[in-house]
Amino acid sequence: MILYDSHIPAGLTDLFQRILGKAASTVQSARLALVVCGADPYEKDELPSMAGLRLSLGQMLARDQMVYSFLDERRVPAAFLMAGGYGEETWRVYAQFLGWALPLRNR
Repeated sequence: MILYDSHIPAGLTDLFQRILGKAASTVQSARLALVVCGADPYEKDELPSMAGLRLSLGQMLARDQMVYSFLDERRVPAAFLMAGGYGEETWRVYAQFLGWALPLRNR
C-alpha cells in the first residue's frame, strides 16, 4: 500500500480524508505495512513543500486513525514511523496519535 499526502492536490484540504480513504480502499491485501506518518502536511509545519495542503491537528489525527484502523481491521502487521516535523509544534502530531494508538495495543 503506497499512499502519499503529496498526491493530494493543493486546495483540496477539505476533501483530504475522502481522497485518502478511496485510495486505501483499493488495496486488497498486504503482508506488512510500513507507514510513514509524516507531519509535513500539518498547518504548523514549516516545510514549504507541503504549503498547499495545510491540515489541522484534528485532520492529522483522523488521517493516522484511518490508516491504523484500515490495517488493523485487515490484521495487517504495521510499523508506524514518525517522520518530518519541521517546526516547534509538530511534535503534537505524533503525541496525539501515540496517545490514541498505544492504549489500543493493550486490548
